[in-house]
Amino acid sequence: MIKSKIFTDGFCLETDEIKLRPSKMEDLEAFLSISSPPIWTHMSQDLENPSDWEKFLSQTISDRENQIKQEFAIILKEEDRIIGATSISQISEVDNKVEIGLTWISEKYQGKGINQKVKGILLTFLFEELKINKVEFRTRGDNLKSQRALNKIGATKEGVLRKLIFRNGKYIDVVYFGILASEWKNIKRRGAL
Repeated sequence: MIKSKIFTDGFCLETDEIKLRPSKMEDLEAFLSISSPPIWTHMSQDLENPSDWEKFLSQTISDRENQIKQEFAIILKEEDRIIGATSISQISEVDNKVEIGLTWISEKYQGKGINQKVKGILLTFLFEELKINKVEFRTRGDNLKSQRALNKIGATKEGVLRKLIFRNGKYIDVVYFGILASEWKNIKRRGAL
């Protein structure tokens, strides 16, 4: 049921302010124009040049066609402008869970509550429409900004997998967070999203 909803043609999620729609190859120039090196410091991929972006978007399209991951362009509706991206991945129909990840926002739009609003759009859809049991998040151990943001939305830190990934010549911890369906109503009521 999860995949049949997430991977339908024309699928998008939106509020009055923000629209999440599947990323496409035509978004290349928009992503390049808002991408900057500091954004990729804590990400698992380095997308600083056109060829990296082309490979990434090609893989994104392939993942969507194979129902592995749904990558969204984040569009600020008032400006009709792409300002970042996010995704739903690690989809398990058996365990009724997904992961929200690879979320990034253009530096110009950081600190304006957009990440929280994007998470709110996704979490509302996942918990209230799809009746997901659990949404997971992963972040690098050295990405304290992301960890603070996840705490702020009410995600529970579930553990650290030490030295899990190797990037730029060193091993890096990965921190796992989660939100359960049973926690969603209280998180929503708190107004963190």
